[in-house]
Amino acid sequence: MASETAPSDDDRLPAASAPALIAVGAARPLPESARRLLDRPLDELGEVDLRDTVVVLPGRRAGRQFLLELDEQAASDGLRVVPPRTATPSGLAALFASADHRAAGAETWLSAIAACLQDPTAGLDGEAGLLPPGAGPLERRSLARRIVEADRAIAAADRGWSEVADMVMEMGGDDARHRAIETLLGAATRRLASVGLQSPEQVAAATIDALAGGIDPPESAPRRLVLLGVVDLPSRLQRLVRAVASRGVEVEVHAIVEPADLPRLDGLGTVTATAWDVDPPVPAIDRIDLEEGVLDEAIAIDERLGELAEPIEGGGRLDPDSVAVVLADEGHGPPLRRELEARGVEVHLASGRPLSATPVARTIERLRDWCAGPDTHRLGDLLGDDILGEAVRLGLGGDSTLGDPEASWLRWSSERMPMPVEGRWWEDARRDADKATLEATDLAVRRLLGPFHPDAAEGGERRPRSAWVTSLLDLVQRLDEAVGPDVIDADARSSVSDAAEAFLELDASLDEPMAATDAIEIFVEAMSTVALADPGRAAALEAIGWLEAPFDPAPRRIVVGMHDAAVPGRIDDPILPDGLRARLGLEHEARRTARDRWVLSTILARDPEARFLLSRRDLAGEPLVPSRLLFGTSTGEAGSDAEALAHRVRRVFGEATRRRPDGPAVSSFGRIEPPSPEVAPVPAPDVLSVTAFREFLASPYRFWIRRILRLDAPEPVGRELDHRLFGNVVHDAIEAFGREEMARSEAGRGRTTDVDAVHGAMLDGMDAALARLAGAVESRSAALRLQRRIIERRLRRVAEVEVERARDDWRIHAVEETFTLPFEIPGQEPQTITGRIDRIDRHPTRGWQLLDFKSSDKGEGPDAAHHMRYAGRWRDLQLPLYRWAAPSILDGADADSIATGYFTVCADLDRIGVDPSKRIDDLHDEAMEVVRSIVEAIRDGRFGIDEEDVPPFEGDPISLLMRTTALVSVDGEADA
Repeated sequence: MASETAPSDDDRLPAASAPALIAVGAARPLPESARRLLDRPLDELGEVDLRDTVVVLPGRRAGRQFLLELDEQAASDGLRVVPPRTATPSGLAALFASADHRAAGAETWLSAIAACLQDPTAGLDGEAGLLPPGAGPLERRSLARRIVEADRAIAAADRGWSEVADMVMEMGGDDARHRAIETLLGAATRRLASVGLQSPEQVAAATIDALAGGIDPPESAPRRLVLLGVVDLPSRLQRLVRAVASRGVEVEVHAIVEPADLPRLDGLGTVTATAWDVDPPVPAIDRIDLEEGVLDEAIAIDERLGELAEPIEGGGRLDPDSVAVVLADEGHGPPLRRELEARGVEVHLASGRPLSATPVARTIERLRDWCAGPDTHRLGDLLGDDILGEAVRLGLGGDSTLGDPEASWLRWSSERMPMPVEGRWWEDARRDADKATLEATDLAVRRLLGPFHPDAAEGGERRPRSAWVTSLLDLVQRLDEAVGPDVIDADARSSVSDAAEAFLELDASLDEPMAATDAIEIFVEAMSTVALADPGRAAALEAIGWLEAPFDPAPRRIVVGMHDAAVPGRIDDPILPDGLRARLGLEHEARRTARDRWVLSTILARDPEARFLLSRRDLAGEPLVPSRLLFGTSTGEAGSDAEALAHRVRRVFGEATRRRPDGPAVSSFGRIEPPSPEVAPVPAPDVLSVTAFREFLASPYRFWIRRILRLDAPEPVGRELDHRLFGNVVHDAIEAFGREEMARSEAGRGRTTDVDAVHGAMLDGMDAALARLAGAVESRSAALRLQRRIIERRLRRVAEVEVERARDDWRIHAVEETFTLPFEIPGQEPQTITGRIDRIDRHPTRGWQLLDFKSSDKGEGPDAAHHMRYAGRWRDLQLPLYRWAAPSILDGADADSIATGYFTVCADLDRIGVDPSKRIDDLHDEAMEVVRSIVEAIRDGRFGIDEEDVPPFEGDPISLLMRTTALVSVDGEADA
């Protein structure tokens, strides 16, 4: 009989069954723990048999690391070992569970709660405000997930929802919501029971209650339990450990602390909330580096690795096992990896690759967007997808008469706004070749997408979620067969199938009918929680998570992402806010801070010279707050605590290091240079448009890229008018009125002087233009409807100007007048120049006026836009070339009777009207000489490069090919 008890919180166990609390040190804990497990008698086969032992560690990777260390220790001691099992705290109850309990899977439990949220028989009080009326499947699932997480936290603390509601009332709050959640969970539990299942928390509670009530563990349960580095064991699991210890299971707690720090832990190795309030671990101030951004962190890591490399003949060398990068913020992992590998440092992410970042997952996400609103622009997303786009191209059957689907779509969409994919939407394509390609593409997409196409019989149906997931798996299978194994990663496809399995196993009562969009959205959410193993290589640098740092054997550490939102982090939980959590004894800020200080203590114990990198801004340029773990003061620092703290504050809020050069980051080979005319002459264009001269004057180099190489980057039109299409709609509206006026003139009638009639004709032209661009009115966005009203308002003022000009005897002679004429070049062949004059007006006494419509708000008149007066430099030659061509168009009209100007239609209504040229008409001969010199320069291949031509520049068609890194500005705005 035990004569003494050992305290552990509120419970006391017989001394004979009390867990042994052992400090295995923080510098090399795994070898010490492995040594203790191996320190037992050999069996009759001469082996150390640990098959009856389970080692519980905080994560699976920590478990793998421990087994590697155990094997290495055994080999060094010349022992053969039968290894133990490893588990995480969340799987602890399952080790002792009875086979009588059938726990529902995570997806089944989540679906049961979501189903009860819309079940009128669930007994929910409508006043509780859990969800708004008519909430859809996604809203219900999102709330159900938050409830599952809250229920897990409450159960882990050995609390119930009635206690939560009582505490809310005690704190002066409204308990209706929490009591409604209790009712909801009861209804979901009954629904599971109807199909022979229990919730995961039910099974765990039943297991613990049975053990605590005197029931022996099952035969399959372990006989020895080792808790290694488990410093945050919840109350319910503590009760489980004590219960199994009282039933004869040998329990050891291997605490990863130095012996002097054991008082900071309770009897089961859990760090108390106040454990590190006094003399907390803190890195030396000169080991903290403040970087401007995440990409600066990558360069700093590279520099630190260079410092740690072993000097050998011919250069430095780094043993990847000698250093680990600790990701305090694991979100920094992928960008750091990309940047480091661009610098020649191979990186292995211990957390794995997110499934959501794989091509097949992105394909499914694009399919989700398509189902949410199948329009022409989302069709473009499908065509641009690596997998779907390739499958569509292959589906065209190799017809040599058809072009590339994506290229044809891009030309079509650069002049059209998103429209529903219905009917013969491609009919208005300008090029017959594009029309044929898009028609064939539409047919191929229909065949490929099957039920996910809006015209399919099932497209608009509400089907069970499992039916949609089955169709999705069928699509992935057909895509895999179409594009081949090199396009769809085998591991990713296998993980997609595994994620689907949980949906396909749902009981029919939980398999809710829904639209395709909702089903795929739910599936995309499920994929977001899945990670693929990152294969890595032996030479790769290991990047590990913050909580994995105590278990990694590397002797040196570089810690990145030390901002407060990551460590200790925050829980923004509307169901269980932090204050309520603290009162209930749940995980809360103080406990997380204590746990993270423990992690920091193990990092410093392992590597006192560890470097800590802190970014001032995240990848989006938003500011980051330094982690509070950096502000503690150690007993070794000089001066008072207040002085030391002030010194640290100045350090982490001081000037950050910007290691990247200012401006865009581009590769050294990013600029394509024109060939020398002597080496590789480039044929000049046979025909030049009047706008081409403006491009050459702005930059001969960019002219060469667009007009000679024909590299252009058309972009699909968005859901509202950009500046170009806005101007086109205005232009088309005024053109429609102009053609109507010309018809009146041919019929012998005078100009219209009724403002309402003029405005009405323009509105008809505007609506016709919008119909061509955006389809039916009902499919247009709110932004487009607003833009229509803006144009309508401007056109009213234009109508007033037109009436004023009509009363002043101006007549519309021509609209959209095109010309193609030879321009004489002395000693050379003439150069063909083409153009289109927006409008030509005529006055009986003032002559002709050539007008170009301008809808820009820049405010430049025709003179300033064409010629820099004081610099004596031409910027544009459009209006002078119109004037050059006019005599040929106007049957030999006298040049002196031909004037030019802009018809400005800007936002300022007072400025709308005709702005005649005042200087450039008098400089006509000079302008023509500049035209000749440009033609000669083009024919000679003279395309000089200016400083402003360093890519990427605005409108650069190959900028995406030239960039090598993500760009983040200092002022917090991300560069596109």
